[in-house]
Amino acid sequence: MSIRTPKAIYLIIAGVICACTPAPLLREGTFIEGINDREGLLNSALRAQKMSRQDLSFKKDYVEKDPFRLNIVDTLLSEPLKSISVSERWLNELSQLYDSGPETGVPADASGASLTELLRFTVRELESGVGESESPRPYSRKWKGLPTELRKPLNTLISALKKANLMLNESLAMLSRKEIEFLKENVPLLITDDEDELEEEKYEEVLDLAGKVDWNKLFASGRIMAAGVDSVLPELMNMTFERKGVVFETETPWGKVIVGGVGDNTYHRGAALIIDLGGDDRYFEERREGTPISVILDLKGNDLYHGSDSYCQGTGFFGVGILVDIAGDDQYLAKDFSQGCGILGIGLLLDRAGEDQYSGDSVLQGAGIFGIGILEDREGNDHYQAGRFAQGFGFTRGFGLLLDGGGTDLYYSGGRYTDFREKRQYYQSLSQGFGYGLRPTASGGIGLLADLKGNDTYIADYFSQGSSYWYALGVLLDKEGNDKYLARRYSQGAGTHLTVGILMDAMGDDIYRSWGVSQACGHDLAVGILIDKEGDDQYSADLLSQGVGHANGLGIMMDYSGKDSYLSRQDRILGYGATSRDFGSIGIFLDGGGKDIYLGKGKDDSIWTQKNYGVGIDGFSDSQ
Repeated sequence: MSIRTPKAIYLIIAGVICACTPAPLLREGTFIEGINDREGLLNSALRAQKMSRQDLSFKKDYVEKDPFRLNIVDTLLSEPLKSISVSERWLNELSQLYDSGPETGVPADASGASLTELLRFTVRELESGVGESESPRPYSRKWKGLPTELRKPLNTLISALKKANLMLNESLAMLSRKEIEFLKENVPLLITDDEDELEEEKYEEVLDLAGKVDWNKLFASGRIMAAGVDSVLPELMNMTFERKGVVFETETPWGKVIVGGVGDNTYHRGAALIIDLGGDDRYFEERREGTPISVILDLKGNDLYHGSDSYCQGTGFFGVGILVDIAGDDQYLAKDFSQGCGILGIGLLLDRAGEDQYSGDSVLQGAGIFGIGILEDREGNDHYQAGRFAQGFGFTRGFGLLLDGGGTDLYYSGGRYTDFREKRQYYQSLSQGFGYGLRPTASGGIGLLADLKGNDTYIADYFSQGSSYWYALGVLLDKEGNDKYLARRYSQGAGTHLTVGILMDAMGDDIYRSWGVSQACGHDLAVGILIDKEGDDQYSADLLSQGVGHANGLGIMMDYSGKDSYLSRQDRILGYGATSRDFGSIGIFLDGGGKDIYLGKGKDDSIWTQKNYGVGIDGFSDSQ
């Protein structure tokens, strides 16, 4: 698959707003005295280029604004420095949902996020509401053969299922059955269309029909089911139950309902609701037809979730899908559009404990396409493997979130789809906090990967690790741990073509490796930011990396403290920003402290400039 480019698009290039040819205001090559905070370093870098913070801005009229453009993307392109505060706020908010507390060290009240809280977080950034609709009437049926202690939680879930289905139908009321079927067939092709099977004239039709969805009611259907699940989980987890096998099964107007006992159970095909109370279970899911809302709650055991088809394991495909696994070392195997994926729907996968393995191909592990997809794994040493479009991936009008609360985790994306730039050598990833738009037709969404604890490893090739493409936002946040970031290109805080990409690592001794157009590179009217707050870090890259603006882009790299090392083999690196198309490209590199090593451009306790709009500052060292 190649990144889709416009056949005809004419821009009035104004570039980043830089009115004059800069000259250094600080003496190059000398120790910078009196600068002891990141704000001071940034202000000094701007003064060295005869600029102010207001000069770091992009025009809003490069292309006609489409109806899917997110306000947060426009805001961050207009005021790129807000990207840092937004990233800090998100990391703080997500941290507060865990025992580890927020980044400031204040203890949190809850041990892990509820499904409702996570859904509210994502919906807020999509500028929609989850709808505070009145609670459904309690369902009080006395189910024949159902153990008495299960009657209340089951009726609560059935009530939510009934109300959520009504809300889902209302969200699609402006679409005919034929139009819904057209969208079901063609929306997935917007992402995985390798052979251009989706004709160009259908793109506009798909987008027009998608715009008829009532997003507030769609997200409200997800909120109703999430709230229902949140309300019954404590009761189910505290329940003492000894019966084995399937203890209850019935058909309802909304699909099949199954309750499994504490033994090792096997489930084939799909159901509207499965509650399993324990045992090492096996789930063989197929694509659900006629059951737009599906919930699986598994309380104990080392379970296998095997998707023989796509659209499973916590996927909302024109509906709502929720999978919650409370305990055990679990395996999740799927193909496409799975493992916490929302496609014109809401998909939620929550794994609360255990050392888990997630494996699949495309569009999974926290992926949102015209909807919301969330994968939350609260603890354990977990492995995430995918081909592409995964691990916090947001497409048009979507938010994809992968949130990992703790453990030594491995994230890998790639190895299947070669990139046309280096065929048979490197692969497309488009993952690990990646936002993606349909150029030039529709703006992209939000892709966020957040890992709160552990010594983690992130491996990808092209487009990954806090990067984005075409009016989108891609973010990777890592709170603590000695982490490794390995990528090839357009990665590690990189924005490509009118977009914003951010990587923020709060603490730990970290390693960053890439080849180029990475590590805080803004390419073609885009913003790329890399922030590392604490630790002795190692950076290596060859080309257009470490605070580089290219083709009228803006790149900002800031390492706040620690004894760091920077390795480069070429010149266009470490605060580089040359003139392009008669306007500036701004590159800013800042190192705030520690005795640092530079192999290539740069020097400890110094300032340097490159071309017209590139500046690097190593502000002060512990030895001074």
